[in-house]
Amino acid sequence: MSNPSPLVCICIPTYNAAATIRETLASILAQTYTNLVIHVSDNASTDKTLEIVESMADPRMHIHCHEKNIGVE
Repeated sequence: MSNPSPLVCICIPTYNAAATIRETLASILAQTYTNLVIHVSDNASTDKTLEIVESMADPRMHIHCHEKNIGVE
């Protein structure tokens, strides 16, 4: 049986977002609407962004890591 609620995809581009990424993800994961997926795309952060994202593992979350900074756009 399929879920009657539409799937919502949330995309979060990050670069050195250690100061805010935990709060951002916690807010999304706390939503009552559950048919969602979260794609975090990290642009080769040099701080603890990835460590924080990985520590908040959730089956709805997918992490994409760039090996080098690909720029703004």
